[in-house]
Amino acid sequence: MHSWCKIVLSIGFSAPEVEGLENLPPKDETVLVAANHMSWFDVPVLHGFLAGRLLWSFAKAELVKVPVLGTYMQTAEHILISRESRKSQLESLKSAIKTLSLSRNVFIFPEGTRSLDGKLRHFKGGAFTIARKSGVKIVPVTLIGNDVVFPANALMPLCPGRGIMKMVVHPAIDPEGKTDEELMEETRVAIASALPAEKVAS
Repeated sequence: MHSWCKIVLSIGFSAPEVEGLENLPPKDETVLVAANHMSWFDVPVLHGFLAGRLLWSFAKAELVKVPVLGTYMQTAEHILISRESRKSQLESLKSAIKTLSLSRNVFIFPEGTRSLDGKLRHFKGGAFTIARKSGVKIVPVTLIGNDVVFPANALMPLCPGRGIMKMVVHPAIDPEGKTDEELMEETRVAIASALPAEKVAS
């Protein structure tokens, strides 16, 4: 997965600048990575450039129908979710907690879907329930410039990403003793802190 993601980005001359890797907990510590989401390149950046850390992702259940990718998603036991089904959403939360209990790092986009204008959207609560119930730290990650290179409404990258794309890793947040709402606010503040002011929705 690391190699595939780096190849995808290299084809578009889009390796990101990376800042803050020293904020990652030790590699043997399981974490929940939470990032903003506004581009088709967000997933390859996280998989390819987070210091070689293996990640299990939330993904739309429909992706299992995609040749090769669908087989990979199922075989690797990524967390599949149907947005139309409340039952599926609850099951996905349980699956995420189970995945973390197996010492597998999980990443999630708390906004739930890509931002079409690149602005940070309001967060949904599921990610923070997962962190609190599993007891793992949240690693906030800010993705910058991906929406300029390959926006959510584009079919192909619009320009090379070198010099535009950046990933900032923030200090991990310990969920102990905090409510879901407190974790959500702390994570959102961290992610927003590295974004240009015009990319933070009021």
